[in-house]
Amino acid sequence: MPAHRRYLPARRRRAAHLTLAGAAALGVALLTPAAHGAVADQGDHPYHAELGRLSNVSDRFVASTIDPATGGLNPYGVAVVPVTAGTLVKGDVLVGDFGNYANPGGAGQSIVQIDPATGAVSDWSHSATLDGVDSLSFNPKGFLWTGDLGPVGPSGTNDGSGGNVAIIGTSGQVAATFDAATTGHGFFAGTWGQEYGKNSAGKVSFYWPDAGTGPDAGTVWRLDPNPGGTPNGQPTNATYALLATLPAGGPTASVPTVRGPQGQAYDATTDTLYVADDADNTVYAIPHASVATGPATAQVVLRGGPLDAPQGIVQDPATGHLLVVNGANNNDIIDLSTAGKVLGVRDLAPNQPAGALFGLAIDPARTDRQATTVFYVNDNENSLHELTIANGDD
Repeated sequence: MPAHRRYLPARRRRAAHLTLAGAAALGVALLTPAAHGAVADQGDHPYHAELGRLSNVSDRFVASTIDPATGGLNPYGVAVVPVTAGTLVKGDVLVGDFGNYANPGGAGQSIVQIDPATGAVSDWSHSATLDGVDSLSFNPKGFLWTGDLGPVGPSGTNDGSGGNVAIIGTSGQVAATFDAATTGHGFFAGTWGQEYGKNSAGKVSFYWPDAGTGPDAGTVWRLDPNPGGTPNGQPTNATYALLATLPAGGPTASVPTVRGPQGQAYDATTDTLYVADDADNTVYAIPHASVATGPATAQVVLRGGPLDAPQGIVQDPATGHLLVVNGANNNDIIDLSTAGKVLGVRDLAPNQPAGALFGLAIDPARTDRQATTVFYVNDNENSLHELTIANGDD
């Protein structure tokens, strides 16, 4: 077994959920299944008996995701470049490496840029600020927001206590860092997901979960980056809103064992934030995401099979469907309606160990009524793949 896989079984282990007492300490209600009350457990689904539109796909290996300059391993976050600027080229794909060349989980400090047409791979950014790159999201101007595990904490492990969200300029330089030191807030631990969104009125917001091991574990937040700046690049007028508290793992020895809210997808047409939570194998919908001023009751879109430690999630602009990848035993991608109907399931890493899948990203320029193009990473192979899905009648 390649050395870079040794962290994956621990990363997928189930941990205890946030207790009611812990939720009370946060001043918010823990959303139990009864509290959600929207959809009951869906039970198991025939994993590969009915593929739906996933029966007609092209899965192409694009390139290795190992950073040629730093040797960074363990691809997690994925993002498609939206605009040519600086050293970025529109349509290229950025991939964040969660591990470094020696492969301690959470020590990766590099982001690679990949040309999907040629497979050329280059080191786009690396910095000590980027310890444990796990999630990526662009704004339209080409500034990249990253979720980072952070440096080794007081426990001597990468426990997420120093987690941050870094903003990187178009030439790969870190422009600002949101963390406990620069903001005075401790809810940047365990940022296993990251999403940019512009609502129908043009309001720009950024969303992330705290899936760490601290008192904010399981919470989902919105940041509104209003104008202003300070010497360290921190927007002086940034505001924050707690959107929901979801099930999460309790305190553990290190973040690679944590389960909680992770991948996120924002739907501007309905102002809904979709969140994949591997603590309870659920995809949630948070309403009024861009304007809510306090915690909302997140609705259950789907719970249970075929979800199996869901990690990444995107919304297909061509169909409105959600595409979700599992991080546990079956390495599946799931085609899911926003009403919770499973439309298709396909194994993207057959006969491979658990933990192959984590990040994925839609290429909007190559997605239309005929086909959807989505990039995903295989952590077992340190590889980027291009998945083209033929779109038929819904």
